[in-house]
Amino acid sequence: MNDEDIPTVVIPGFDPEDEADTDTLFEGHPFLELLTPNSRAKILLAMLRVRGDKLREADICDAARISHDTWNNHKDILADKYGVIEHVVNIENSPLYTIPEDSELADLLEKVIGTAAQEEREWLIEQRDK
Repeated sequence: MNDEDIPTVVIPGFDPEDEADTDTLFEGHPFLELLTPNSRAKILLAMLRVRGDKLREADICDAARISHDTWNNHKDILADKYGVIEHVVNIENSPLYTIPEDSELADLLEKVIGTAAQEEREWLIEQRDK
């Protein structure tokens, strides 16, 4: 397969030869903002594994293998902007967070994760059987 065989997607008003256009195409994109840096993806993965549980910040940090500073840098975007996590209650001085039951975004992320895992399993089986 060569470059001519690959279909081209035309994005109106976007010039792929213009480096400034290329740099700004992804700048501020919600998908990238939600999952990068990878510590945000780690937070989401850790919390999705126990969806419905109320977790202390320390538990989230341990499960995601991130620092408390990293948690503090990202929790507001995940909670306030995207609503994929929420502060539900305080126990003494410890806030508890969860994934909202009605979060459509969390549902979609779980579907993406499940589909990606299935694709990976199938690929691994294909590689093994070669």
